[in-house]
Amino acid sequence: NISVVASTGGIPRKLLTTDRPAFRPALGHDGKSIIFSTNKSGPINLWSIPFSPSDDAPAEPTDRVTFGEGSDANVAVSSVGNKIAFSTLRTTLDIWELTLSSGKLRQVTFETSSEDYPQLSPDGSTLLAVSDRGGKTNIWLMDLNGKVISQVSSQTGLANPRWSPNGKTIAASLSFEGRSSIVTQNLGEASLTEIASDTGANSPSWSPDGNHLAFSFLKNGHRNIFIYSLQKRELRQLTFFESDALSPTWSPDGKSIWWLAKQAET
Repeated sequence: NISVVASTGGIPRKLLTTDRPAFRPALGHDGKSIIFSTNKSGPINLWSIPFSPSDDAPAEPTDRVTFGEGSDANVAVSSVGNKIAFSTLRTTLDIWELTLSSGKLRQVTFETSSEDYPQLSPDGSTLLAVSDRGGKTNIWLMDLNGKVISQVSSQTGLANPRWSPNGKTIAASLSFEGRSSIVTQNLGEASLTEIASDTGANSPSWSPDGNHLAFSFLKNGHRNIFIYSLQKRELRQLTFFESDALSPTWSPDGKSIWWLAKQAET
């Protein structure tokens, strides 16, 4: 429960009649309301109750501030009271858009299914996403408002889709029957082309000219960066670390590759 007590001391007074857990309260900017977290409706959302230091009667929370499945907590109220900030942990993943110039945040998808691994098309007009809508995880094509244009793949276990620079092909990681591989698929076609298979092939990245794919590949007990030539159909090992190298990314000019290094001492 949430209680109040005079700053000079005294007997705490409960503010809520509910037997649901309530925690992390914040006082409204005008001192006339309290916002807090509770699971009254099932998920942990933010609720509000009127507050008066002289009112002895506890109240039932009736004003719900946030909605949806997840956990909302740690609320902070702005000094003018027109906005609040809070942390949230949702049970499903959705896609959001952040405008870097203004910092404006916009939610793109509002599904009960999970939407993950968004990838903007080269022309910026559509995006790929991995979604379990329909009961199975596949790659879907959407517009920038989250409206589905088409289902791209029919093979479950795909993740990390990446557009080719010309927007005609995607590369992705595929986990299936204990194997992990890198596959490509031409948009509008159903068949997949496997280019590297092992227990740890993942995180494909296209070269700017679209002729090569870099990815993390498990070999001899360690993940290193490999490069596959789509023209020559040749696989070449780029790094030879005894620690893991992950998530390769090409530089815009195609002359360099950077990656995430996982070392035992860090």
